[in-house]
Amino acid sequence: MGVWGREKVGRTRRSGRRVISYHEAMKRKATVGVGLVLLGLVGLWWIVQFISGPPVPMRVHLGDPRTPGDFNVRLELETPGGPLPVLIHRYFFVDRKDDDVLRIDNYRRLDLGDAMAFWQYDLMTPTSAADQTRTPIASRSEAIPERPGHHRLVLSFEPYGSEFVTEYTGHELQQPLAVLLSSGVWRRPRGETVAEIPFRALNASSNTPLFDRMEAAGEAAAFAGRWRVRFDGSEEAAVGVFRVGEFSGEAFGTFLTPTGDYGHLTGRVDGDLMRLSKFDGAHAFLFHARMRDDGTIEGDFWSGNWHHAAWTAVRDDRAALPDAFGQTSATGVGVEELAFRDLDGTPRRVADLLDAGGVPARVLYLFGSWCPNCADAGAEMKRLKEKYGRRLTIVGLAFEQTEDFERSARQVRLYTQRHGADWPVLIAGLSDKDRASAELPVLDRVRAYPTTIFLDADNAIVAVHTGFSGPATGDEHRRLQRRFETVVEGLIGP
Repeated sequence: MGVWGREKVGRTRRSGRRVISYHEAMKRKATVGVGLVLLGLVGLWWIVQFISGPPVPMRVHLGDPRTPGDFNVRLELETPGGPLPVLIHRYFFVDRKDDDVLRIDNYRRLDLGDAMAFWQYDLMTPTSAADQTRTPIASRSEAIPERPGHHRLVLSFEPYGSEFVTEYTGHELQQPLAVLLSSGVWRRPRGETVAEIPFRALNASSNTPLFDRMEAAGEAAAFAGRWRVRFDGSEEAAVGVFRVGEFSGEAFGTFLTPTGDYGHLTGRVDGDLMRLSKFDGAHAFLFHARMRDDGTIEGDFWSGNWHHAAWTAVRDDRAALPDAFGQTSATGVGVEELAFRDLDGTPRRVADLLDAGGVPARVLYLFGSWCPNCADAGAEMKRLKEKYGRRLTIVGLAFEQTEDFERSARQVRLYTQRHGADWPVLIAGLSDKDRASAELPVLDRVRAYPTTIFLDADNAIVAVHTGFSGPATGDEHRRLQRRFETVVEGLIGP
């Protein structure tokens, strides 16, 4: 062994001018071998990944230490009535395999240069002190050709065609959301025009309220309860329903009108002032209410930067609206003459679609993809369809805000996808109520979106409901659901 070892040393003694030992040479060979094995394992891993498909993003929750930066933001739309707050949350995703995964094709990919990441933006709408709804917001990044190195970040509410738009330079997409969205505009189609409202962004935490507390405002006035409301410029009666946290000052409520409700309004009470707001991608509502010495309310209402109305309210625990089943009447004209284009542009007769299933209970549902009240009603149509199945036929008639058929069809498709509508839908015309009434002679007038028409097996109209009381109305919503069920079950029979 000694001779063999000396021969081995002799053969491996020199490496350039440096003399190494036999043991050091063996150690180097072992290191190279381990490296080759690791390289082979990495290669095998990449082969497995290639065969199994692209990586799926894993949700990294707010507060997770892997989450870089601040991912909550409060936007403030600059309206004539003051700041209208909007809460947005950004989820961060990373490229990795994990058991807790979300589908990659549900989200837009934003390019960070050498790295790739994924975000989902959610609109957060508090509905009570302990609950809130989240509305997904699509996002995209696009270059600005006239400004090299600059991009636009667009957060879009696809069902309504509106969007937040801000600019950033190439590296800024990795910044906290409040920095990235420091300023910009909200754009919303209004007929054939586009309205714009500037906004600014502030950092927010997961429990940031919409409105900041007003210090030294004094004892909170008693806004909670039911109120009879009158808006200036409107002859229609309205009802306000408000709830206020006894200690937090947080306020929740809505306004009911004969054509529908204003959805979930959220805010707070400070002294004799109550502030409420709503932003859903289609509407930007801001309400201010001042309690008078006599216990009545004097207020202002702003819709975006294009409408303002003063309003007053008197406390009335019995305040109610006219029966929505009695506002619109059938004219006696049959549905046999109605024909509109489907989403592919093919003319279809409404009667043929109603007759296709030969079922006893039928509904013609008038709506607009642009209408949040119609979103609530669409969810109700889906509930009824799931409850009664093949015993109920629904046909949707969409009245849109533009004469561009392709755009209208695209927006209506988004609406049907969002609500899982598996019934036929036709583009019936423009949302202008005079023109809609002319297109639909079976009714004395189209007064509201949505309008729900119930028909029997002979396509005779048996009931018409105007407007819709959504989930924000609480008991009114539940009563309306029961009344819809009663009408449908009466048509189905025993």
